[in-house]
Amino acid sequence: MVRAARRRLGDGVDLMIDYNQCLDPVEALRGCKALDDEGLEWIKEPVAADNFAGCARIAAAVKNPIQIGENFQGPQEMLLAIREQVMDLAMPDAQLIHGVTGVLDASALAASAGMPMSSHMLVEASAHLLCATPTAHWLEDMDVAGLLQRQEAAVAELVALVRGPRVHDRHPGARHSRPVVHHGAGTHGKAHHIGGFHLLHIGLGHAEAQILEIERLAGRKHGGGVRLAASG
Repeated sequence: MVRAARRRLGDGVDLMIDYNQCLDPVEALRGCKALDDEGLEWIKEPVAADNFAGCARIAAAVKNPIQIGENFQGPQEMLLAIREQVMDLAMPDAQLIHGVTGVLDASALAASAGMPMSSHMLVEASAHLLCATPTAHWLEDMDVAGLLQRQEAAVAELVALVRGPRVHDRHPGARHSRPVVHHGAGTHGKAHHIGGFHLLHIGLGHAEAQILEIERLAGRKHGGGVRLAASG
C-alpha cells in the first residue's frame, strides 16, 4: 500500500503511517521493520500509547522515525518518554499536555533534546504555539469538514450557516427561519509554509479521494518552502 501511494504521488509528497496504537509489540516491530526502506516521514503510535518500553524497542530497531505524543498526559510524560528514548519525534496534544503552559513546557523539552515537535489537531491554537517552538516540525490540520466541502455544488447558491437568508426571505409567507449549509470557498485544502513549520493536512474519507486531493494540491503553484504530506 505504501509503495502504491508512492508510485501514485511521486517523490514530492511526504508519506507518514499512523497505526493509531492498533498493533501488539511483536507485530508492530515486524511491520515497522518491513517499512525500513520506504523513506517515510514517520511511523506514528505503532503500539499502545502507554507502552513506552515496547515503543522504545521499535524506535531503536527501525530506520524510519517513530512519532508519538498525542496521548501524553502532561509534560512529565513527555519528559519520561524522552529519557527512555521512546520516540524520535514528538507530537503533543494541546489539550492533553495541559494547555498553553503544557505546550510551552513540552516545547522546551523538545528543544533540549533536539527533537522535532509537531502539533496534534486544534490547528487554530497550535499554529500560534508552534511559532514559539524552536524545533517546530508539522502543523496538523484535521479536515473534519472536508467531505461536505468537496460536494459538487454551486457556491453561489449556498450561504453561511449562521448568516444565511431566512426561509421567509426566499419564500414569502414562510414564518420560520431555517439556516442552510455553507460550502466553504476559502483556504480549504491548501498547503502553507508558516513560520518555519509545515502544514500536515489530514482528510477524512475514502483513500482514493484523499489521494486525488493530494494530487490536486501537488499540482498547484504555491510559494517557496511548501511541503505536502499524506498520512494514513
